[in-house]
Amino acid sequence: MKTSLIPLLLAGLLAAPGLRAEEVPPPPAPAPEKGVARGLILLHGERLIFSPCRDRSYLAVEDVSPGGEVVATLKQLGLKDGKPLYVELVGESTQGLLQANALNFAHTDARCHAPRQTTGRWRAAGKSWQLTTAGDKLRLTQGGGTDQETGYTEEQADPATARLRAGDSAWEFRKRPCLQAEDGFATGWAAEGQAAGRPLRGCAWRP
Repeated sequence: MKTSLIPLLLAGLLAAPGLRAEEVPPPPAPAPEKGVARGLILLHGERLIFSPCRDRSYLAVEDVSPGGEVVATLKQLGLKDGKPLYVELVGESTQGLLQANALNFAHTDARCHAPRQTTGRWRAAGKSWQLTTAGDKLRLTQGGGTDQETGYTEEQADPATARLRAGDSAWEFRKRPCLQAEDGFATGWAAEGQAAGRPLRGCAWRP
């Protein structure tokens, strides 16, 4: 009986203010086989359901991340019955099932934005600061709207650690769940850096 209620639940949630208004979704369809899947995720009892952006399909989600860290982080961010989130999940799919290996980005603003076109490798943010890389430039914005843009180099220390150097700033990104609850988002990388002698901490993700 629970299965028959899922399409109706999806239709009701996605028709809420700020979400995509659609009729009952058709039967499940495969998501991109590998890479990052972007869409809305909702919890129905103990089941996770994923609706890809700009796609009328839906998939069941299986958390295959170490220790179930993806679902644990999403629940800390606010995922619960009746409250979907926007997510970017790293994983792959079989027919009707998305296996989530890691979290890239999640936000409490449960809507899909226009497709992004970017050559950036990293974004990061913390309390009163933001970092963006694009091409060979790193831009750091700190409190008061002060922008600093310089060239940067990146060193991949290992698959779970990346280090960036730009002017007088140095950064280290480590692959582990990171929660910025006060700003309504979570990511799959933790960021630590230093700019002009000031320590900065926050979360990082792949744009």
